[in-house]
Amino acid sequence: MSNNTRVKINLHEGTIELEGSEDFVSRYLDEFKGLISYKGAPHTKDKIETKEPIKSERKKEGAQLKKGTKPPKVGIEEFDVKAKKDKPALKEFFDSKNPQREKGRERIVVIAYYITHHAKIEEFSEGHVEFAFKMLDLPNRPVHLRQALIDTKNKNGWVEFAETEGKWKLSRFGEIFVEDKLPSKSENK
Repeated sequence: MSNNTRVKINLHEGTIELEGSEDFVSRYLDEFKGLISYKGAPHTKDKIETKEPIKSERKKEGAQLKKGTKPPKVGIEEFDVKAKKDKPALKEFFDSKNPQREKGRERIVVIAYYITHHAKIEEFSEGHVEFAFKMLDLPNRPVHLRQALIDTKNKNGWVEFAETEGKWKLSRFGEIFVEDKLPSKSENK
C-alpha cells in the first residue's frame, strides 16, 4: 500500500477524494486544479492536500456518515428582526411572502432575502438562518441546515457560496424568485 497516493480536495467542505497510484492521482489532480480555477475559486487551491492513506482516518470519516447521527449544532448569529421605518419586521415580511411550508427551500430563500435586503448582511451564515427560524418559531426546521442550504443552491440556484468560507449569499435567481415569483397571501385568496 506504500505506493498508493491519496488526495483530498475541500471545496467549501464539499470533499473530493482520489486514491490510487501516484500517476493516476497526479493525472486527475491536474484536471481538478484546472476546474477549481475555472470555477472562480482560486482561494481554495491552498486547501488541496496529498497524503498516504490512513485506515483509521477513513473509518473515522465513515462513522460521521452513519444514519442516526446528530447534525452539528449551529451557533446562532443574531441580526435585527424588528420593524423600522424603512424595513418590515422579519415575521411580517415572511408572512407576506407566504412560502410553502412543505418546501423548506422556499422558506430558506425568503429568510436569505430578508437577511440580505432588510438586515443588510451581504454574506450570511447558517447561524443567521438558524436565528431566523427561531425568531419565526417555524415548525419543521431542517435538521441538517447546511445540507438544506446546499440543496437550495444545487436544486434552485437561489443561494450560493460567498467568498468568505462558511458564508452564503443570495443569488440573483433567489432575488427574482422572492420579488416576482413567490405568491403572496393576498394573491392566494
